[in-house]
Amino acid sequence: REDDRIRFDALDARIGQASIAVNGSIGDPPTYEGTELEIAVEGPNLADFSGLFGHSLPATPFSITGGFTKASGAIQLEDVQARIGQSDVAVDGTLRTENAGVGTELTIVAGGPSATEIGPFIGRTDLPNDEWRVAGRATLLSRGVRLEGVSGSLGELRVAADGTVGTEEGLVGTDVELRIQEPDLRHLADLATVAEMPAEPLRAHGRVVVSEAGFEIHGVEAISRDIAVTAEGHIGRPPGLDGTDLELSARGSGLDRWSALTGITLPDDRFEVDGGLRLSDGGYGLQEITVTLGGTRATIHGVLFPHDDLAGTEIRLDIAGESLRETGRVVAITTGMTMPELPELPFSLSSGLAIDGAAYRVDGLRATLADSNAVVDGRIGRGPRRVGTDLRFSAQGSDASFLAVITGATVPAAPFQLSGGVQRYATGYEFDRLVARIGRYRADVDGTVGEWPRLVGTDAVVHASGPSLALV
Repeated sequence: REDDRIRFDALDARIGQASIAVNGSIGDPPTYEGTELEIAVEGPNLADFSGLFGHSLPATPFSITGGFTKASGAIQLEDVQARIGQSDVAVDGTLRTENAGVGTELTIVAGGPSATEIGPFIGRTDLPNDEWRVAGRATLLSRGVRLEGVSGSLGELRVAADGTVGTEEGLVGTDVELRIQEPDLRHLADLATVAEMPAEPLRAHGRVVVSEAGFEIHGVEAISRDIAVTAEGHIGRPPGLDGTDLELSARGSGLDRWSALTGITLPDDRFEVDGGLRLSDGGYGLQEITVTLGGTRATIHGVLFPHDDLAGTEIRLDIAGESLRETGRVVAITTGMTMPELPELPFSLSSGLAIDGAAYRVDGLRATLADSNAVVDGRIGRGPRRVGTDLRFSAQGSDASFLAVITGATVPAAPFQLSGGVQRYATGYEFDRLVARIGRYRADVDGTVGEWPRLVGTDAVVHASGPSLALV
């Protein structure tokens, strides 16, 4: 004993098969201030200490060396080196012993040839047999951990982080800048135990802030080969994500490579997506979302309620394309629908759509196909046989032959005109000055037509004329 401390010179001890060597001195209790120790511990089987740590440890050789100095309210770690199996850990810094450790500052460098060795320490038994590395500085705050220059790797996956990770429930208080680089997303999918991903590289970065209301994301960008996605805004808390308010942008080509992940067969055409998304009270607010796919461009604005009957949905849709046939091909790919042979003509469609429990309300539908155009307003009933439908419409053009796609009949390449109104009742239809003309053919209907085939209640005036009965 020397003054106010006990000194050890080459103290050796054994616990089971492990050996312990201690040099230095221990200060007097209860503070132990002035303690200065050099410690070396090694053993053939770390599993022998499982009971001491309260959970299962791997059966692997280990060693620990380093200096420990006890000062007022802290323990200084100097060149602490640990080896567990083939993995190495180096730690320097200060452990605060008061105020729940707030103020602890550690610099850590660790790594090894196989992540399977560290799995038991982080509760993962499914880590790959890949080389791993972690380095950086961590400071314990009252409600989080501040990360400075922290980087990690697993195989070819690279992750870097700076900022604060919150320690409250739900990671509230987190404000961290992240950077991720992965040459093969299949590796990342395996680690995250998510659905199959394509063999694509990924580079991503952005800032994430976590609050009780959800997640703020700033400057988030992800690039996978020739696809780039950016996002900015707020994501609400699960499960409903209510309060989400995001600005999104994506562009690139080769969406077909992501079909397995999305569960939708996607085309390989070049695409662009821009717009805003708002989630509130079960509705999806679509803020001028513009989608360009190949030669087709669509813009949608409004609110969509994605429950079974879509009631409450109110949107405005504008779509135009260089070729109706090409757009039909994309629709067939993504939906699995069998599409008819559509004409190779430019087209456009603009309409408002509102949905309630009884009908689809069509507001100012305008459509063009080459030089043909149509206007439709009214309601389409949602009941059996579309009862409740009430539509006004007009259409004209220089070539009616494309109508063969709709009617399934042969239609001559002649000018056409269609106008009038129709209402659907439970007992039949009421036509209001319905006029149809194709070339020299003309039919006018005004009045009520009962249900087919008995036509009970029919009271209509019909005029029809033409050069032959070919269209009848």
